Amino acid sequence: MQTIDEAKELEERQRQDVLAAIEVIRTTKRASIPHFMRRLGWGYNRASEIIDLLEAQGVIYPATEPGPRKIRHLPEAAETV
Repeated sequence: MQTIDEAKELEERQRQDVLAAIEVIRTTKRASIPHFMRRLGWGYNRASEIIDLLEAQGVIYPATEPGPRKIRHLPEAAETV
């Protein structure tokens, strides 16, 4: 069971990861698990978790075919997370 501090730390880490992923999308116009793994040095689980969060936030469309996700809306810095 997580403590409140651990939960806050996880939430902050996810927020920072989402911001990093959005910056990669902004500069490369690509959003995919392997792309995040290469560009950000993440493992598969972390990259897939962030892809799921980006989809839930409406930044990218759900996967309809293999390959990079289509970008729906890149939030401005003030809108992010």
